[in-house]
Amino acid sequence: MNQLSDEELIARCASGDRRGMDVLVSRYHGKLLEFAQRHLGNPDASADVAQTTLVKVFQSAAGFRGTSSFRTWLYTIALNMIRDDFRRRKCRGESLLSEIDDGNDDPPEYMTTEDSTENIALKKIESVAIWRAVDGLPEKRRSAVILKFRMGLTYDEIASVMGVPDGTVKSWVHYALKKLRKSLEREDSL
Repeated sequence: MNQLSDEELIARCASGDRRGMDVLVSRYHGKLLEFAQRHLGNPDASADVAQTTLVKVFQSAAGFRGTSSFRTWLYTIALNMIRDDFRRRKCRGESLLSEIDDGNDDPPEYMTTEDSTENIALKKIESVAIWRAVDGLPEKRRSAVILKFRMGLTYDEIASVMGVPDGTVKSWVHYALKKLRKSLEREDSL
């Protein structure tokens, strides 16, 4: 069962196969928790978002059309759940900016270690100071950076998740990295 693709597993879920659901949960629950934590900074809210996202995915399994990858569909649902949480917190007057340092400087297990420009950027982004700077980015740029460097999505996948052209995502990531680089330079000069 573990060797099946995400798309095959969600099709099994749609037909009522609980084992497919279990495999998808084991593949994505931790990643969804991390994704939500990077946005929300609150472990309880992050756990709620991850759980609610998975519930929504399984309730909607029959509606998965396969026009995008399962991963893109999953993160689209998760990002919408995060946005809903932001709106609820804003209505209650809670701070939207929060501490995002989880104390773990190890790269996620699903990231590659080859020396590419993106992986060099990933190594820098892993530092606590950078994640604090990421937390201060405008929502769309912050989401694009998190999806790219923490969740490992491609620009095309991020564009699908966020509902914008991939050129827009590339621009958001470019300007976010530029701002983060300036923040790093300021910290280094202190």
